Amino acid sequence: HIFGDFTNYFSIFPIWLNQLNSPYADFDSPPPFPSSTMNYLATRLRGRRSPHLVTLTMAGAVTIIWASAYLLQVAQELYLLDSKADPFESNLDRLVLPPDARFGISQREKKITSSSRKIVILPGPHKTGSTSLQEFLRTLYKKGILKEQGWSHPVPEINGIKKLLYSDATTSKPIENWAQNAWDHNLNLVMTAEVLDVVAALSINRSRDAIGKILDNVRPKSSGNGKDIIDASVEVETVIMYRTPRTSQLVSVWTQQITHRKKKPFLDALPWRTSLVKKLRPRKRKKFKPNKVPLPTLAEWLCTGVWDGVYSYNMEMIISAQLNPFGVADAYARHGNATIKILDMSGVEDAPAAVACDVLHLNCNRSGKVIGVSKKTVFLNHSKKNPTSLGMDVKELAAAENILRRMDCHLYCALKQAKEHTITIIHAHDTMFVDSGKWSRCCESSSMNNLPTEMAVKELRRLGCVASANQNS
Repeated sequence: HIFGDFTNYFSIFPIWLNQLNSPYADFDSPPPFPSSTMNYLATRLRGRRSPHLVTLTMAGAVTIIWASAYLLQVAQELYLLDSKADPFESNLDRLVLPPDARFGISQREKKITSSSRKIVILPGPHKTGSTSLQEFLRTLYKKGILKEQGWSHPVPEINGIKKLLYSDATTSKPIENWAQNAWDHNLNLVMTAEVLDVVAALSINRSRDAIGKILDNVRPKSSGNGKDIIDASVEVETVIMYRTPRTSQLVSVWTQQITHRKKKPFLDALPWRTSLVKKLRPRKRKKFKPNKVPLPTLAEWLCTGVWDGVYSYNMEMIISAQLNPFGVADAYARHGNATIKILDMSGVEDAPAAVACDVLHLNCNRSGKVIGVSKKTVFLNHSKKNPTSLGMDVKELAAAENILRRMDCHLYCALKQAKEHTITIIHAHDTMFVDSGKWSRCCESSSMNNLPTEMAVKELRRLGCVASANQNS
């Protein structure tokens, strides 16, 4: 019996710890009393027989875990677990709550209910500081700052997002439960995942379906006539990071695609690349040594879309999504009915802090730093040294910059001119957004100067082939 209690308590104790760390911890029922353990100890002591050392140790562990979990529940109900409670509130206000506080709505949470419900989506694109942003939001989450100011993060399972984007699945229970739990506690949602940029490279129907599935899984739901009724009135805002020079992002994307960690298997990374190593016979695959396979230059990668013997790349998909910020914006505006904000990264020193202050509207000081966070938050994963030669000279890189800019202009102008879409530029600094050069007037020029995405992909790949041939000549 003691062993049963012991294994049971150690299996559910991580759940209690998870609830303690959760921004919306909710101990609905007290932990079950370890009756078997207590009965055993009482019987042994009543008969004046000392328990065995092992069983005594297990019984003590069970008792300590039960008492700890029970105290956590009591503390949570007394609202003592809110480490960010207002220092100006009296102790009486913190301990004596209105009747409905024990049923899921605290005084602090009531302050949030007056604001409109909102979903903020941060889909990258790739290599625009997404990892830095996720780490920063995770820090705010752990400190309790996000919950205190009305936000829930992070999404519990990135694979759930991938499943909704890449398969026919229509629901992801972890994501659905996370979102509904947040709505139940009057918290708005902020989602960060650079895989969400893939919608820009999908067909119109697939893009619409993918965005629709994501939003249907995170929108508030209520029951009616035996069915879930989705509240489609919730405001959706998509924030796109715009990185310049555009070729700096191009080089970062190329570097990421040809970088491989030692002792890691060469797996597919769909829809971006397919492993050629995986197709080898087991004996050849075991002997395969990637360090003996030359890395493709940027020019070769653009031209062929292949790392010989290692990976085959879907270049159309990579350029159309990962290097296409306004394409991502267009997809969410068109299919998600989202308001669009473009954050010009050249106009800020600390992009994650800019998102927190100017998008989530957290409490920030005059220097644009979130109050309660002391360290500098920007740490883009930009490699200081390229893994191999770019295979492109200065003129060819300038031509690549021109192609990407013309693609940006084509979609940016379409977004600005569409009356049904709302687009705002945050921290405008680049020549695309301020009146200091030709790119700020690209919407006034003839359509020949701007490139649709399909044409930009072809032009960029053709440039890679020309540069590669020049290098080999």
